[in-house]
Amino acid sequence: MKTRYFFILLAITLIMIKVVNGQVEKNFINNKTAEREKLSKILFNNESIISNRVKEKNNDNTSDNVKEIKDNNSSGLSKLRLYSKAACVYDAKSNRVLCGDNENMQLPMASTTKIMTCIIALEYGDLEQEIVFSKYAASMPNVQLNAIKGEKFKLKDLLHSLMLESHNDTAVAIAENIAASVELKEYNAISGGSKGVKQEGKFIGNNIEENSIEMSKKLVEKFAQLMNKKAVELGATSTNFVTPNGLDADKHYTTAADLCKIAGYAIKNQEFINITNRKYYSLVSVEGKEYSLNNANSFLSMYNGAIGCKTGYTSKAGYCFVGAIDKGEHRLVSAVLASGWPPNKSYKWSDTIKIMDFACGEYQNKELEIDNETLNIERINVENGVKEYGKVHIQEQFNLLLGPEDKIRYKVVMPKGLHAPLYKNEKVAVCRVYINDDKYKEFSVVMKETVKLKSYERSFNRLFKIFTQFKYLKV
Repeated sequence: MKTRYFFILLAITLIMIKVVNGQVEKNFINNKTAEREKLSKILFNNESIISNRVKEKNNDNTSDNVKEIKDNNSSGLSKLRLYSKAACVYDAKSNRVLCGDNENMQLPMASTTKIMTCIIALEYGDLEQEIVFSKYAASMPNVQLNAIKGEKFKLKDLLHSLMLESHNDTAVAIAENIAASVELKEYNAISGGSKGVKQEGKFIGNNIEENSIEMSKKLVEKFAQLMNKKAVELGATSTNFVTPNGLDADKHYTTAADLCKIAGYAIKNQEFINITNRKYYSLVSVEGKEYSLNNANSFLSMYNGAIGCKTGYTSKAGYCFVGAIDKGEHRLVSAVLASGWPPNKSYKWSDTIKIMDFACGEYQNKELEIDNETLNIERINVENGVKEYGKVHIQEQFNLLLGPEDKIRYKVVMPKGLHAPLYKNEKVAVCRVYINDDKYKEFSVVMKETVKLKSYERSFNRLFKIFTQFKYLKV
């Protein structure tokens, strides 16, 4: 009888433990879910390196030997004996600098500035919107479209004036009108207003032709703020814009590397390519006046696969040029700054051809594969799991332009202490890909299987099963 009561009491106890433990496990999982959400925002700040390997897969499926890490700053192009004070070549597909010579030296950039002016106009403006010339815009020095105060054009037409013949008055007209439209949107968002007004020294609206010189300059400053904000977004952190046309000004500068980043972003916009790739263009003002434009970019006819971008010259900056090509596996952007002064106008072309040829010859497309074998990782430790280990999976392939001295390195990092439950396809680590010393990109390492939480419930269930199998137990 005592034995019978003992097992009844044991069964009741097990049931109560099961209920309580189920709630505990539920709370644990909920807490763990919140922890994971927080972790995804922090992205492995408290990381543990579990693999740091180098491997490369060529198109012929053979592994190359890897050389020591080499600082790629000012490498490659310095041996070409360029006329330019600074030069750079950039891979627009992978968004990275391939080679350069003084590519991080801050220099004035003349009308190559207008690449960013065009970007801002395309992103903030409407191609069909009317742009009106103010007195200030019409007063800009050569090179000019020679529009007069109050004359109106479609934005799409003025972008050709900006990029083909590099008109300084056009750049200011675009800047004023785009800045005014941005301020109008900001004003409407706050007040719900729809009419142009003046408020606290700012112009809100589209009555540009009535602007004072001072008001026009404030709008140009507003536009420069948009340019600088975009530069930071693109990683062009050694750049500062003051003018939309590139005329010499204090604190108006960039680097060859930054110019390549900006132009590399620009050529992702097909409208930008359509504009800069045209050799001729005709436009008509809203009032009916006709204008004919010729593209000053002779590189379009000099180099197979050329698709843009922009020339520049001032007495302070010298000759400058940003070029772009799309040639087979190579989609490259180049920049040369301070490439001679008059009468050496051709230096920028010869230097650009030289560095483009160098990059196309030295940098070849390689197929890279990342998998478990590459990283030498098959499983990870799991705390509080029904198993001590869980299998993980990674399988990624991508193509990359690599030079003979480039080193590829993979590093897998994860949080310290991974707790069950872990679910299939759940992200548990990242694989970071480095080219030389620079991080290129990263991929997710995920669970290949689910590892459930180890709990006392399962232990008691097994114990209860053992007891109920006793033949002499009769309840």
